[in-house]
Amino acid sequence: MKKTYYTTDKDGKITQSANWKFADDALETEKEIVRGRDGQLYFAGEEPQITLEELKQSKLAEISAAYAQYDATGTVMTSQGFPVQIGQSHCTKLDGAIRFAEMIGQPVIYITDADNVTHHDIPLETAKLVLIQQMAAALAAHQLKQELRAAVEAAETAEELEAVEIGF
Repeated sequence: MKKTYYTTDKDGKITQSANWKFADDALETEKEIVRGRDGQLYFAGEEPQITLEELKQSKLAEISAAYAQYDATGTVMTSQGFPVQIGQSHCTKLDGAIRFAEMIGQPVIYITDADNVTHHDIPLETAKLVLIQQMAAALAAHQLKQELRAAVEAAETAEELEAVEIGF
């Protein structure tokens, strides 16, 4: 068995460790010494474990980051045969273009799709259908985000929490 040497402070916390006797007062053990999440040294198995609440907070942050990424880059294929981005700013832009065209009596608009291809002379009713499809996909992603968050909150064990798969 491999020996490890260590020293402790007045409170019994491990202050140093090595595989050689580095100080006259170093104690000897066959236990493995590891660094805990808090940066302190512990005997393996005695280091503080991450709490379920901390795991939940980490998982919630992961969900938020994945959702933000999807909001920035997610697309949906429209019934018109081209993809559109589903992020909030894209929905707002198309909605605004439709409203503006209606206000000035313009019967058609153009839509630039997710591949940066511009489709000209799109009738307003068709543009509204594209907007509905775009917004439906955006709302479905948001609903999934909320369902994932609820699953995280409901988890009672680390295993249940790990089973929450994030995917948009």
